[in-house]
Amino acid sequence: MVARLVLWAIFSPPATYVPRGLTQDMSIFHEVGIRVSGNNETGPKWHATLVTGNMLGSENFIAGGGGGGSTPARQPFPSQASTNPGWPFGEGPTSVYFQDFAVNFDTSLIGQGFSAELGRTGYSIDPYIFQRPDVTPYFQNDRWDNGKWMFDGGIVGFHFGGAKLDAFGGRQSNRLTSNGVDLWPMAVGAVGPNFIPGTTIRPVGLPNNAPALGPLRTVAIPVDQHLGLNLGVPLGQNGKLDLAYIWFESNSGVDSTGHVVNPETFIPIAVSGGPRTANRATVFGGDLKWNFGSIVFDGGYSQSNVMNGKKNVTSRDNYAWHAQAAIDSSRWGAQVGYRDIQPQFNAPGDWGRIGIWWNPTDIRGPEVSAHFNLSDKMKLHGSGEWYTGTGRSVTLPASYGGGTVVGLNTNDRINRYTADLGYRINDAWNASIGAEWVNWQLHSRAGFAGGKPTETWYNLGLGYNLSDMAKLSFLWQWSDYNGKGVAGFNPFYILGTPVSTTTSGDRATGSLLTTQLTVRF
Repeated sequence: MVARLVLWAIFSPPATYVPRGLTQDMSIFHEVGIRVSGNNETGPKWHATLVTGNMLGSENFIAGGGGGGSTPARQPFPSQASTNPGWPFGEGPTSVYFQDFAVNFDTSLIGQGFSAELGRTGYSIDPYIFQRPDVTPYFQNDRWDNGKWMFDGGIVGFHFGGAKLDAFGGRQSNRLTSNGVDLWPMAVGAVGPNFIPGTTIRPVGLPNNAPALGPLRTVAIPVDQHLGLNLGVPLGQNGKLDLAYIWFESNSGVDSTGHVVNPETFIPIAVSGGPRTANRATVFGGDLKWNFGSIVFDGGYSQSNVMNGKKNVTSRDNYAWHAQAAIDSSRWGAQVGYRDIQPQFNAPGDWGRIGIWWNPTDIRGPEVSAHFNLSDKMKLHGSGEWYTGTGRSVTLPASYGGGTVVGLNTNDRINRYTADLGYRINDAWNASIGAEWVNWQLHSRAGFAGGKPTETWYNLGLGYNLSDMAKLSFLWQWSDYNGKGVAGFNPFYILGTPVSTTTSGDRATGSLLTTQLTVRF
């Protein structure tokens, strides 16, 4: 049996964005995870992880919040714990749930190896195909950060020599905690660009099924069931090919404005609007890894399709491809790559972020990163990314308003840079300093005056190893988000609505202090 206790404190601005100071803007999070497993030498084995804590938040809306309207409840990690936008870094009610609870066994079938895991289990494939996003940059925990989508169902594996075929599937919804919060709900699919310059929606967060996200922007159906196949084929001693195909289905689906519909009537729940326009999606793709001696190549392609029943809703401008080459030695390492992510691509994956924009789309461009071991105690890491828009003209279906829309043009640029320096003071203490810069260059177009918004973060970190089983860490972060008057980049608006009557302007600066204590016993 393994148990893990986590205490996490964060000092940050409150939900109303009224600056008050560290003594008032404090949240304390706690979580205990107890993992138990069977150790039978023969027959089926089993494992389970029971968790209790206040880190999941709530999917309920709080009436009267934020100046009299209905605003989402405060949540530690709204993009991961809920499909509602949410207020970040707020304590949720204490809840109890099983992270996993499954039985697994190995046997043979028709002379071939066969394995199965049944119950509440998890699975991941590739960041561009099927991998749960890690949206907890201020919190480290292997259960939260392992990338596995958790579901109630099973994984069946078939071995054919060196090749392996996994069939996985089950229910992706109604895995409720004691407070009725669904564990890591999934959304997939996209119709239209994720971000259109000049609208009131800035590029932020993950695509989800929250309604009214902006003009002509409707993304993601809520997933209730999924079924997938993943084939891994070794290519001699130097390479491997992975191929995957996944079906997703929603019991309800969404209408043309993104509202979830009633599965009995196919009319939006408590909202006036049209009938259901999408309830299914598929994602397929592959990834190739090849070792050229000291150089390792990794490249892949994936595509997401949205359907309503058997009818295609999106089947163009909905793919992504990437290619990287990396070299590593004892003193240094480097990676160069290129990726192209089309405007209507949206798989349930985790392909990174640009500033506050998680899983960005409608971009293409090169990436470079490198690290240097300056000494036995000091390591330097840096990266650069240079993107332009794809300039794709997306023709919307009639049920989504019709017409042609363009997100980012080819003369729009987004540059991102990071730098981190880590230093091991001694066997117990380590320190780090880092920064991230994001620079936008948006050109003017009809109805939109461009500009150059910027996003900046500076970090100071300190870690202390209390023992082999306990760790204490501190992080101070200072941020500067400057919209520079560009439409849609105002930091004090959410979904085009002011979040406070006491703040104004287009620049937000502030700091955050977070601590984490983790104990294994």
